[in-house]
Amino acid sequence: KKTPIIPAANAGIFIPKTMKKLTSGKKLRIAVVGDSWSNDACNSPFDLAIEKVVPGAKLEVWTTGGSSLGWVKILKQMKKRVYDHPADLYIFNSTSNKPEDNIAPLKKLINNVRKKCPRSEILLITNHGGWPISRPKGRAKAVKMIKTAGEMECECIDLGKQWQIYLNETGTDYHDLLRDRGHVNHR
Repeated sequence: KKTPIIPAANAGIFIPKTMKKLTSGKKLRIAVVGDSWSNDACNSPFDLAIEKVVPGAKLEVWTTGGSSLGWVKILKQMKKRVYDHPADLYIFNSTSNKPEDNIAPLKKLINNVRKKCPRSEILLITNHGGWPISRPKGRAKAVKMIKTAGEMECECIDLGKQWQIYLNETGTDYHDLLRDRGHVNHR
């Protein structure tokens, strides 16, 4: 039996402009900012999945990031990584951060985007892989990301939790979805 993905009662509360564009048929420009895991997320057809669930949605999605690009590095490259790529929604995800020291730079990044791009909204996502989430350190990082989203009034998706549900329900081994030792492929 598959567990349905049911949005939380307050889903979308921190991204009202995004939700309006998504459901009105207007183009929604999304920039995914982060490291190689974020690039991999953009290699998957998540935009097509959204368009299938929300008929009439028109998405333009791109990634701006790179290998081992954590929040501290992104802060040093804000113009190149964020401001030169105006978006309606910025999705932030990076596994290249140590859970114990990634929150301060992430909060600074959020504040900088809000100051320079006041029309944009922000969505944080937890790690999307099975092994970082299932291990205590990976789950601790996800919990910190979720807590930060609440404190900063950002939308947040616990993607790692959804991946765990999928892997458990389908009997899929996490390693079947890897393109190398730590990166999920395009499946």
